[in-house]
Amino acid sequence: MSLKKIEDLNRILTELKIGSILIKRKRNGEKYSRRFYLDEHEDFISYYQSEKIFAQSHYIREIDEIRTGFHTLTFGELLKQQIVHSDDEKLAFSIFYNNYRDELHLMTNDEQTRYKWVLGLQYLIDLHTTKGQGHIIHDTNWILSHLRFGDKDKSNTITKPECQQLLADSLNIELPEDVFEKLFQETDKNGEGILTPDEFINFFHVLARRIDLYEIMQKYVKNANEQTIETICMNINELLYFLRTVQNQNIITYTSKQFNEDFTVQPITMYKQVQELINKFEPNIELQEKGLLSLDGFRNLLLFEDFSLMKPWCSRRPYHDMTRPLNDYYINASHNTYLFDSQVSGDSNPEAYNRALRSGCRVVEMDCYDGDDGQPIVTHKFTFVKPCSFESIIRYIEPNLFKASPYPVILSIENHCSIIQQKEIARILKQILGKEEREEWDRPMEFFLSLIGCSIGLGNVWRYPYMAFKNGGGAFVIPYFCVYFLIGTPLFFLEMSLGQFTSSGSAAAFKMSRMFKGLGWATAINSFLVSIYYNIIIAWCLFYFFASFRRKLQWSDCGNWWNTEQTLLFSNSTVFCNNIHNRTNCTKPIFPPEEYFDNYVLRRSDSLDNIGSPSWSLSLCLLLAWILVGLCIIQGIKSSGKVVYFTALFPYVVIFALIIRGVTLPGAQAGITFYLKPNWNKIRELDVWIAAANQVTFSLSVAFGPLLGYASFNKFNANYLRDCIFVTACDCFTSVFAGFAIFSILGYMSFKTGLPIEQVAKGGPGLAFIAYPQALSIMPGGPFWAVIFFFMLLTLGLDSQFAFADVIISGLLDTFKQLRRHKVFVTISYCIVCFFLALPICAPGGIYLFTLMNEYASNLSVFACAFIEFILIAYIYGFNNFMEDIRMMLGKRPLEPVWFFTWCISGPIMTIIIFFSSVIRFRTPTEGNYEYPAYANALGWLMVCSSLIFIPSIMIYELIKAWKITDSSHYPVIDNMPHYLRMLVYASKPDIEWGPAKIENRYGRYGSKTDQSTSQYQSDIKHGNNNSAFELDNTFHLEL
Repeated sequence: MSLKKIEDLNRILTELKIGSILIKRKRNGEKYSRRFYLDEHEDFISYYQSEKIFAQSHYIREIDEIRTGFHTLTFGELLKQQIVHSDDEKLAFSIFYNNYRDELHLMTNDEQTRYKWVLGLQYLIDLHTTKGQGHIIHDTNWILSHLRFGDKDKSNTITKPECQQLLADSLNIELPEDVFEKLFQETDKNGEGILTPDEFINFFHVLARRIDLYEIMQKYVKNANEQTIETICMNINELLYFLRTVQNQNIITYTSKQFNEDFTVQPITMYKQVQELINKFEPNIELQEKGLLSLDGFRNLLLFEDFSLMKPWCSRRPYHDMTRPLNDYYINASHNTYLFDSQVSGDSNPEAYNRALRSGCRVVEMDCYDGDDGQPIVTHKFTFVKPCSFESIIRYIEPNLFKASPYPVILSIENHCSIIQQKEIARILKQILGKEEREEWDRPMEFFLSLIGCSIGLGNVWRYPYMAFKNGGGAFVIPYFCVYFLIGTPLFFLEMSLGQFTSSGSAAAFKMSRMFKGLGWATAINSFLVSIYYNIIIAWCLFYFFASFRRKLQWSDCGNWWNTEQTLLFSNSTVFCNNIHNRTNCTKPIFPPEEYFDNYVLRRSDSLDNIGSPSWSLSLCLLLAWILVGLCIIQGIKSSGKVVYFTALFPYVVIFALIIRGVTLPGAQAGITFYLKPNWNKIRELDVWIAAANQVTFSLSVAFGPLLGYASFNKFNANYLRDCIFVTACDCFTSVFAGFAIFSILGYMSFKTGLPIEQVAKGGPGLAFIAYPQALSIMPGGPFWAVIFFFMLLTLGLDSQFAFADVIISGLLDTFKQLRRHKVFVTISYCIVCFFLALPICAPGGIYLFTLMNEYASNLSVFACAFIEFILIAYIYGFNNFMEDIRMMLGKRPLEPVWFFTWCISGPIMTIIIFFSSVIRFRTPTEGNYEYPAYANALGWLMVCSSLIFIPSIMIYELIKAWKITDSSHYPVIDNMPHYLRMLVYASKPDIEWGPAKIENRYGRYGSKTDQSTSQYQSDIKHGNNNSAFELDNTFHLEL
């Protein structure tokens, strides 16, 4: 706190001691104008009354909260009755005291006066609450405040009866009569039966003397029998031995301003640390200089928070997951919580619940009855207690549920309601408190169809058929299936297992090793980058979809402004050249659909340098695409899970219809033969295997994060193995199946144009927006088939986009749980941000940016993430540990030999080979004949690094933390192990939050988990403890 701020506070406290006129308000409308003042010792506030000097005193230590404005029931009622006005809110404040049982509602005459009272009182409250026993035991003012509290006649002394009553009523100390007499006489130097302030301080210290600590010190102090309770002292060596061997003591060092969250625990190892403790807790200066700790200093040290019997990191975080029955725990509970006053004639008041919750109560009671207006009420039946709406209570307590304690809140509802109003209770609880909970799939079919939609996308329709004919035709099936079942399916099952086990999306799921927590955000960024440019494809689909509602397709002829002199038009196998009389040759075919896509849809420029301004038509389509995505995912899986019933199944109807239509066209057989004709020499080429791996990872969305996100919404014991097998089989089948629909129609196009299939077949966007539209334009009923084709592409794209968007949104909600109540806002914000980031791709030069992102954002970083996933599960966390986690969900370890081979052997080997081969054989991407400038390639590599950078960054951060924590001889059993190995062991272990997210699923080895940071590390290494939640896995190859 700055010197100026301290001076301002002292000035404000001085003014409060002088006092000021405040208006005291009551609920019945009465008001009293009184001069309130702060006691000169800053113990209490009071006010003057005309008939007596002192009115009721409100002690600072009894004040629970200072609340500004009209945010209380009393002011709310006064506002409702128009006794006060909304303009007066800036003058009002309320004081809650006596454990929220009493309230004082005040108004000032000006804002400055309220500011001074609120700031001054809040400072004194904070000052009082930050003092623990170790701080206040030598705080003279705090001790004397008890004297003033017990001094009924304000004589600044305390008599024997007053002292005895003070001990019993205020300090809850009941001493035997003879003991009290002895202590009082020992400190009453004048023998008058009255203690002065100095004598009372001495009385307090004698009272607080700990005989039991004297007996403890005798065990560890040399020649202790020769020392009395007044002279016994510990030297540095004796204290260090006591702290290390008896207390197993650590020192807490805070790493941020978040007092209860970010801290490290460091063992006491050096004499310098012990001397600092002596200087801090020993009240005698001479003993401090000699490095000695007296009995008083020893008591002060043990009373300090960080030296309490309960580990301080346990008191700041839940140290038990409460998986046992509730009657196994001591829980702070409240009976008839709603009663604010008399049990016969009081009010049911929501403030009573806040009073209980803020005092740390975890069980609150609600006696619920039917309300006259169809809304349940809370009241004490058969009395004169005024009822209160059940919904108003839930809304009122929702912000305060976890302010005082992170432990679960149990709502004990005594139900006297009808079935109809019981349903209303359930609706209210779900609507108001359900925002804090993570969603689950309503039906298993929604999960299955969402996986189908996520896995089966545009890549199956426009990418696989082209990749197949380009890389060996039917022979491409062999490398494709090998990669599919050695990398794709194992990763698919691994990510689904991890997501369902942790009930967390990719950003929060990888906590089985502290070092690799960044892997989750790396996969999430992969999805984020794909999500940006993927919706551009959906925008193109929308553009063509709307353009198809014509009698004649716009790209079917060459008499338009976007056509050039090089345009070629086919009609009954005859080639016509636009303005052929001005041309000498037409050797290079440029067809109307190509010019329509380049010159009309994209308005393509000549380079990335000439990117231009976004096209309004494409920008509107992009906006519509993000609106569609936003509307479908705005309620999370509750909305997207319903949409997939159509979007996941409709493409199969269209593909089947296209196959039936395609095979009936002339030339279809030639196209299918070309698609399936094997070229066995291609299998030997490494590029073919890299292409297969690219297709598999992109098609299945592995190492991107959507699978973890979708599986995280499953019930903990859902049979996802069945879904995994069916979905991967469907994905594989659809890729091959779609090829028949594509190449049958391309064969027809070849038949009609007379060109070989190699010239009419294109890959990626070229297939969807040039080759296939050209084929549709010469088919009978072309506009109809164009409409359903582009609508199919639209549904395929939307399914995948739902999954990519869910990765980032779920990651934010899992990491920052307070955002869950603002889920709609987060979703809308995500869609808006992605829309603006994708807007440059709608510009004339945007196609070059699209190709750049497509080449860089979804290849190299994906293989790197896949390799790290295999290594993390198989060797760092341990294959056996992960299979045990799967057993918890499925009740068995299914296909264990298969997963062992693929996760531990084939998967890591193949992914690392493909990764390095891709890097070595990487060629700068091109768009047609355009070669990208150096800065564009630098931008591409920046996209690759933007995701992967999270892995080393968080790893370095965790290693630094581990280095500090393990920098000690506190673990004597492993003193011979180099420090860097101790650091690696600690950093490789699971994070404290690892395991099933839901309490009801934390059983078995997760059933009782205290602190798993330093104490877990110490327990595992020192004792080889097999009862801990995480054992040192032998697969880490560190035998300790």
